[in-house]
Amino acid sequence: IGNFYPNGLLEPTNKFSFTASSSAGINTNSVSVILTGSTLSGNIISNNLSAGQLTFSGPATNVTVSYAGLTTNATYTWTGTTNTSWTVITNWSPNAPTGGPNACAVDVIIPVVANNYPVISSAVQIGNMQIDAGAQLTLNAANINVCKNWIGGTGATKAVIAGNGKVILNGSTAQNVSGKTEMQELIVDNTSGVSMQSSSALDIVTSLDLSSGNFNVTSGLLTFKSRTIDSVAILDNFSSGFTGTLTGNITAERYYASSLTYNQHYMGSPVNNPALSQFNPSGTPG
Repeated sequence: IGNFYPNGLLEPTNKFSFTASSSAGINTNSVSVILTGSTLSGNIISNNLSAGQLTFSGPATNVTVSYAGLTTNATYTWTGTTNTSWTVITNWSPNAPTGGPNACAVDVIIPVVANNYPVISSAVQIGNMQIDAGAQLTLNAANINVCKNWIGGTGATKAVIAGNGKVILNGSTAQNVSGKTEMQELIVDNTSGVSMQSSSALDIVTSLDLSSGNFNVTSGLLTFKSRTIDSVAILDNFSSGFTGTLTGNITAERYYASSLTYNQHYMGSPVNNPALSQFNPSGTPG
């Protein structure tokens, strides 16, 4: 089923952080395992662990403990104690499994820290994602897949997702977006739907991709950012295989620099083939 290591993790597939007590101590690679009768107690962190047995090998005897199938959740809070790498276990409290948090049963909190905000360089999957106001996560050509809910910052300051990776909301049940977040690219890929919650705000810098399911933004504020004369976020509901829909309004910015355009500029739509009636035109042409 795996090997025990001094940091208390069972690898490579099912990972445990555990403590127990007994009348006789059994030591396995510096991890103390104590048994009381036939009961092993402790904290087990797992992603839908199947039923089976654990065998603890000690200096004098072996102890085999049977267990039923488990589905438990764990929450890891970013500290950045060591560096910026998501995969370094000592950057998390408690220490994360080897490779960092990477399972739908694992929730993540990224608070404001003094330095060393996390950087993801290979794709990860998590349950709930909470990133506080003023905190930052960088996606370095890697995606973060979120199985549950997205929770951004509160107040006037947004949480920021930087880098050229994508946030993918691809849960198997309905997902919520709350708080305030700025991100580069968001993919909605959930046939059960995703909904922005009351007072939520989401700024998209590059692209909102509607792969599947409905993205309901009626209770929040969805803004497409435009920060240079040649860039604006787009709505992608036309790529091959995309079947997603959007309910609600988009606030689309258009950067305007009068010194470069002599006080005249074209207004364009960051969507594909919209009907003119959608823009509620009015006034007298001239």
